[in-house]
Amino acid sequence: MPTAPSVPVQAPGQQPRSNQKLQLILLLVFGIIISDMTWKKVLGTGVCMIGAGLAMLYFYQENLLYLPNVYPEYKKPKDNPSAEYRDPKGSGMDFENVYIRTRDKVKLHAWWVHAPKDPMKAPTFVFFHANAANMGFRLPNVEKINKILKANVFMVSYRGYGESQGAPTEEGLKIDADTTMEYVLKRKEVDSSRLFVFGRSLGGAFASYAARKYTERITALVLENTFTSIKDMVGTVFPLLNWGFIKEYLVRMHWRSIDQVPQVTVPILFISSDYDEIVPKEHMAELHKAAVDGKAAYTKFHTVAATHSDAWMGGITNEPEVQERLKAAYWKTFKEFTDKVLKMNQPEEKPTKSSSYSDLHQPANSDEEKQEL
Repeated sequence: MPTAPSVPVQAPGQQPRSNQKLQLILLLVFGIIISDMTWKKVLGTGVCMIGAGLAMLYFYQENLLYLPNVYPEYKKPKDNPSAEYRDPKGSGMDFENVYIRTRDKVKLHAWWVHAPKDPMKAPTFVFFHANAANMGFRLPNVEKINKILKANVFMVSYRGYGESQGAPTEEGLKIDADTTMEYVLKRKEVDSSRLFVFGRSLGGAFASYAARKYTERITALVLENTFTSIKDMVGTVFPLLNWGFIKEYLVRMHWRSIDQVPQVTVPILFISSDYDEIVPKEHMAELHKAAVDGKAAYTKFHTVAATHSDAWMGGITNEPEVQERLKAAYWKTFKEFTDKVLKMNQPEEKPTKSSSYSDLHQPANSDEEKQEL
């Protein structure tokens, strides 16, 4: 059976190694150009090249951040290499093909995956997926949420990704997040006392935004390997551009999850990979601290011996037994958090859905755990 290609890029911009190679090539080209020039021409050429580079950064930065077509041959889920990546039915999940329209008239494609048993009483997860490629490549992860947590799952394809219309911008993607939440909250299966928002990598920025805005109408937030803000990622993704004035005046995108998370009042689970090669793990630690110092009713911090995208699959080890243990620990943590939050949200502890932990607004309780090889 053919398998899906790995999706190596699931965070802002290209992988750091690719960017470093590009920057070295540009420096080499510059060196060749100036080899026979006077110092005045060198200076002039350098200024022109820097100016052109900064202009490209300013006007084309969305193209650097959002990567819907990393694999052009797999632009849409229906193009994916095998059935389990084309739609939820390929993995035996009961689902609805959904199209929703945003307030700025963009049509988005989404999947509603029904819980395997009693969907009307099951928890619901809104899954904001990671960056690169179409949402079909996230279906194995959706299947785990669906079957292990016995949950409904709603996953939307962002504007410009897969079958959705439009082109991604920060403003537009926030509209997509609003549209997603409003649609889910109107579904008859959804009860605010059982509604979780989950985001990984770039999707964590969308999830943080949605959880802050709809904090009175959800149950909990789960963040995995996401970043504090776009500006904080510049030094990692483009080291040569890690200058204060560039980040202040030329970076138009923000995605400041570090400002959103402290305003979220519901419990938050943080899952951080120790060997994340895309988003430095310090970002997750900072977001966790912001939540502890903020309004979260309860927080849990779980670390995994994994890289950016494989924590849920058991991490980086090639030893099957260790990998199974790490994978089991990941899903055990996820399920324990879900069960605890649902129990906290029972009528005797939370009389009405609209109170959304208003009776628990005290300094956040925090659990930390580390899963190692």
